[in-house]
Amino acid sequence: MKNLLKYLILSVIFWGCQDKPQPPENLIPEGKMVDIMYEMAIIQAVKSYDYQLLNQKKIEPTRYIYEKFGVDSLQFVQSNKYYASQLERYEKMHDLVIDRLSENKKKADSLTPQLKELKEPAKPSDSLVKFPKSFLNKK
Repeated sequence: MKNLLKYLILSVIFWGCQDKPQPPENLIPEGKMVDIMYEMAIIQAVKSYDYQLLNQKKIEPTRYIYEKFGVDSLQFVQSNKYYASQLERYEKMHDLVIDRLSENKKKADSLTPQLKELKEPAKPSDSLVKFPKSFLNKK
């Protein structure tokens, strides 16, 4: 048990003393990375809401995002790893994504009452509701 504890402490020291990773040659700029992270968050929400729909329509949203921003998966992973090694910077990037998601949620929530009005059928006027039964029974 004591040997295990010694190895654990040594490994933590070893990993903690390593140099921070250098930025990759094809590092995605921070602003663009935030945009990609935002799109990825939306995709995750869609996948968790209705995964079958994406499968039925054979939609690959991650590939679409990479094409939209002109990056590939390796470039994204390397850039993400680099930014994640800088905790404060990465946290600020995530805060920006969360702020954008919150703003869009507020906008969507404000549209919900308008959408309900469009979906509800028009209520008949009183004159139609109080139509005389005698009229309907005449042949």
